[in-house]
Amino acid sequence: MKRTLLPLLLLGLLLLLPGCKKTPVPGPGPEGTDPAVTAAPVVKEGLLELTFSSSDPTRGTVSGSLKQTLESGKDKCKKVEAKAELGYKFVRWSDGSTDPVRENEIFTNDAPIYAVFDYDVLDLPIIAITTETGGDVTSKTEYIDGDMSIFNTGERPSLSNASIQIRGRGNNTWTYEKKSYKIKLDKKENLLGCAAGKGKTWVLLANMCDQSLLRNRTCLALGNALKNIIFEPHTFPVEVYLNGEYRGCYLLAEEINVDDDRVNVDEDIEDGTDIGYLVELSIYAEGENIFYAHDKKYQVRSDLSESKSLAKKQLAYIQSYIDNAMKTILRGDEDEIREVVDVDSFIDAYILEEVAKNLDMGWDSFYLTKDKGGKLALGPCWDFDLTLGNGNITCEFYTDIYVGILTEPNLSNPWFYQMMKLKWFRQAVLERWDEFLPTLRTFPGYVLNEGTNGYRSYCRNFEKWQIFGQSLNRETELITSLRSYDEHYHYLAQWLSDRIDWLDACYHSKEYQNGVYIVRDSKLSNEATETAEKIYDELEDVTRRVKNLTGDGQHFGDEKVGNLLDSNTATKYCCQTNGTLTMRFKMSEPTAIRGIVVTTGNDTENDPNRNPVRWTLYGSNVEHGDWTVVSQVSDAGARLPIANEEYAGFLTGFNKKFTYYKWVLELNGTIFQFSEIEFFE
Repeated sequence: MKRTLLPLLLLGLLLLLPGCKKTPVPGPGPEGTDPAVTAAPVVKEGLLELTFSSSDPTRGTVSGSLKQTLESGKDKCKKVEAKAELGYKFVRWSDGSTDPVRENEIFTNDAPIYAVFDYDVLDLPIIAITTETGGDVTSKTEYIDGDMSIFNTGERPSLSNASIQIRGRGNNTWTYEKKSYKIKLDKKENLLGCAAGKGKTWVLLANMCDQSLLRNRTCLALGNALKNIIFEPHTFPVEVYLNGEYRGCYLLAEEINVDDDRVNVDEDIEDGTDIGYLVELSIYAEGENIFYAHDKKYQVRSDLSESKSLAKKQLAYIQSYIDNAMKTILRGDEDEIREVVDVDSFIDAYILEEVAKNLDMGWDSFYLTKDKGGKLALGPCWDFDLTLGNGNITCEFYTDIYVGILTEPNLSNPWFYQMMKLKWFRQAVLERWDEFLPTLRTFPGYVLNEGTNGYRSYCRNFEKWQIFGQSLNRETELITSLRSYDEHYHYLAQWLSDRIDWLDACYHSKEYQNGVYIVRDSKLSNEATETAEKIYDELEDVTRRVKNLTGDGQHFGDEKVGNLLDSNTATKYCCQTNGTLTMRFKMSEPTAIRGIVVTTGNDTENDPNRNPVRWTLYGSNVEHGDWTVVSQVSDAGARLPIANEEYAGFLTGFNKKFTYYKWVLELNGTIFQFSEIEFFE
């Protein structure tokens, strides 16, 4: 045997001896890690190693003593608690326990324990969307793939993992944190069974600027009840989750597009120029197929021919038709107008927009259609978040004709205010109004039912989006004074009821038939005079406490704001405004203004539009901001006398004392005048 083998033999003999066996070296760990070189800790016999965790941290968390070492069957566990994220609920622990808090329990098994969470389905169905990327939706133009499921609270059909594409949508609303979305399905569906038929494209409206969350829902339902509008999207309120994150309450709605079950106009786009058209009036329009008619910007929203030359002719055709239709309306002949426009659609669209006092109806999202061989029709009507008392440009109060007159060129809609100049059209509106009124009167109750039935879900939305008291767009100061969901939907129902009553009186007045649109009731004026007498007799005059009275109108000559406090009805405050006048004043001490008496000017009889039509008085105990509504008079135009230097009284019903006051008055015209104002406590 060679000498080189001896060491190896000796080593082999040593390994065979007891206690000399070599411990195997562990193999390599996961790629990029060092080999494991330490053995797992050993729990002494009779002890348990408990671990508590969440099955999905995006749905809920577990806090407390998450790792505990206990003696089996003897030691009591320390406190752990499962807490669901907003929009989810705790279901159970993996060992079967349904109490979210675990404390002072005895365990005999050391299996890991995890908390199980699920969607918290309250009053509304849930739409859960997962994007392919797992990221947020950040573009209004580029779709991303994903899937969508619907979990329903009742008998409406659900949906499981449907393939979709999703992108953002909206103009001004896209700038808000809570986004609206457009969804495109692989195949047509009637989501939640809410529509008349199936469709591929749907929208989820965030309604961020409507703190009732019900204005679009209500107005679109009203549009569906008015059967002469070619199409109104059907809707259903839902709660939305995106990639597991609760996003709040949305309104699921059909998209406005050409389809047999939606805007049903001819779709043969290669058949000349007299084809089916869907057109939108929109100041935001950009891209192709845009034209102007009578100072308004329009865009064809339906398809045109793939041939560029034919598409150009089609665009010229619909532009010419719309231009000619307006010229025909301006001539005013009923027979000629009925030849080119669908008058019934004009009437129903007008009633819908007038009831709503829609701020956007001459600005954006206003649709017109013309079918092959047909007439120009108005509708679908769309975009109602700044309606029903939620718009601050002459739209806040339920009084006055708004849609049927030219208020402001950029906002007013010529299709309505030009037609309303025609007596025969006003008469047709009255007849349709009387026919539809019983149905219309059910809608305040509809609002209350919707708010009540979805109440818990709607309240949860405002746990996510804490915007009460904020004005994100054109919400009024009165709207931002409402600080609970309950206040918001009840305010909406009452506003709508008051609006219906006011319009009914207006449409049956002689002024309406004559095209004046001013409803005045001598009984109300007499009541205002009697109220003034009551105020004089029962309340204390505190006018002397008024300090630093200012008005933001441009006064004429010596007709300054100070004349309102000089106890001389021969002088007055007369000023030029933009339709709204704001007066501010400070009281020498905190004062509750419980009554107001105003005296008209010296030529009110000849120019009653110098009286305000409505006002809101606000109080505060800080000089700027934190305003509280003290009094809102929405029918001042009816209650104020159409007479020179006559007084009228108004009780506020408010007893809280304030040092600072702001009085916002709105006019029918641009000139304001009063000769005196007096305040009482």
